Amino acid sequence: MAFLDWLGKPVELQGWKGYRAGLDVIGDTTGETSVYTNWNGYEIMYHCAPLMPFNPKDHHQVVIVFKENDDDEQFDLSSVGSRQN
Repeated sequence: MAFLDWLGKPVELQGWKGYRAGLDVIGDTTGETSVYTNWNGYEIMYHCAPLMPFNPKDHHQVVIVFKENDDDEQFDLSSVGSRQN
């Protein structure tokens, strides 16, 4: 969660009155919490895949690849099955 803490502060979506970027602030369909920040006057609400609920009927699932070091090895996108690669 250190990376998310760096992006902004965690907020409860239920009843959130600020910018929501399309996230559900009434029924928890997009999760209970997200990460919000105000940067240089711009409100930013992140859609954080690890914080969003899994729905097997939702065809818009997300895969996040985080590469920790700066070696020359590139991530091989063909190792992940997707219609979006």
